[in-house]
Amino acid sequence: MDIKFKKPLVVLDIETTGVNPSKDEIIELYMLKVINNEFIDEYHSKFNINKNIPLFISKLTGIYDWHLKNSPELKSELNNIKTFLENAIVVGHNLSFDISFLKNAFEKNKIEISFNEKIDTLKMSRALLRNKVRNHKLSTISQFFKTQNKNNHNAKDDVLTTYEILMNMLVDKKLNGISNFKELTNFLNSPDITIKKKFNIGNLPDSAGVYIFKDNENYTYIGKSSNLKKRIQSHLSYSRSYKSNKIISNSNILEMHSCKNELEAIIIESRLINLLQPNLNRKGKKLTKIYWIKLKSNKPNLEISKVVDSKNTIFQYGPIIGFNLTQNIKQILNSELQLVNCKKNNSRTSKCSDSILNNSICSCLTSFDLENYIYSTKVKLETFFENIENNLLIFQKNITDLSDQLKYEEALTKKKYFDYLNKVNTFINFYNLINSKENIKTYKYIKLLGLKIENQKVSLTNKNLLESLNKYPINISTTAQYIQELNLIMQFLALHPNRM
Repeated sequence: MDIKFKKPLVVLDIETTGVNPSKDEIIELYMLKVINNEFIDEYHSKFNINKNIPLFISKLTGIYDWHLKNSPELKSELNNIKTFLENAIVVGHNLSFDISFLKNAFEKNKIEISFNEKIDTLKMSRALLRNKVRNHKLSTISQFFKTQNKNNHNAKDDVLTTYEILMNMLVDKKLNGISNFKELTNFLNSPDITIKKKFNIGNLPDSAGVYIFKDNENYTYIGKSSNLKKRIQSHLSYSRSYKSNKIISNSNILEMHSCKNELEAIIIESRLINLLQPNLNRKGKKLTKIYWIKLKSNKPNLEISKVVDSKNTIFQYGPIIGFNLTQNIKQILNSELQLVNCKKNNSRTSKCSDSILNNSICSCLTSFDLENYIYSTKVKLETFFENIENNLLIFQKNITDLSDQLKYEEALTKKKYFDYLNKVNTFINFYNLINSKENIKTYKYIKLLGLKIENQKVSLTNKNLLESLNKYPINISTTAQYIQELNLIMQFLALHPNRM
């Protein structure tokens, strides 16, 4: 091995309860410290997450609930983990996954840590073994190199396998002339020369913007970035992902359009994807439908409607983006407020099975008074949403109490209720705020970012950008588009609260 590392290598792997770092938990971490090919230290711990591990995760990792009972909580170990990682080059396979979980844990506990120096063996495999292996999974590369250690979805085994793979790849002929960590990083991130020539790429802009890959007139992929140079380089690099490789293999033209800021790029990307329907974009091709939940004066059941103000409506809640989410909110209201859930209105002397099952009022009974029910339900709904913030706090307390009582399934149900309601309520508050123009500061900030909101429409004000994109009719806005773009704006502002 000609490559010399001035700092220790820390090879790590985590096992988790899922793939979302903001929702799922780390249940195991193994780290191995290496200097000059000598194992000098290790860190290994499982972590008590105070809730059940999903069964399929247990079957995959071999870690069951009882394995964690006497383990420390992750937050109590973070300082030890930080100390182990300090002044080291971090190594892992699909390292971005592990780091996203660790970063989230450190940020939650307000502990600062940097992962600037790292080696991802997945990226190395893409750069060095692109046409030699069928995929770049750890198990596949392990088989290719016939490593002694095997990938078993066990943190320690995966670390030892990863280190073996790293040692094998560091002697690859493509790395001839590379002598240190910096040169290795530059190689992995540098554009593939043949690919760069294919698209006739010169200097890339450092600005935010959108980019369009196409094959003559057929659109392949549309993306956006806060830094076009970095994003395009990642698509064209030797270590490019499977998706990036597919994009460039099916394209021969690359368009780039610089924006003043990331929010502009977000809005334009959304409109271009919806307009041009690129082959390899999975999301955003169709606008998600918008719905309202309604109570009508002549029907006991809550209804889901695409129409804002329909006949006989005495209460409505929305707009809500997507039918499934709307259906979930309706279910929560039926459950929490014990509203009519009968599927048919028949004359009965005893409660129907739907009402018994859902512990709700039965509209099938001959004694059912529709007028009084509608009035009381309207009051219930108004009270519930007038006190929505307090109700969300109650949900949170219920989740904690049920978890403490080991009633995990009930706690999970309440957690879902909380997530759905909080998501919808947050957007509706923003929607009402924007439409009422109460927050002048927010309006001014959005305008400063190149967007104008008026008359249920988001308009672009950057004339240079509009001229650059003049062949695409992107400044047309429908009601559904307006609502979804407000949602994109809200998400952007939430990620940049200090700019408000």
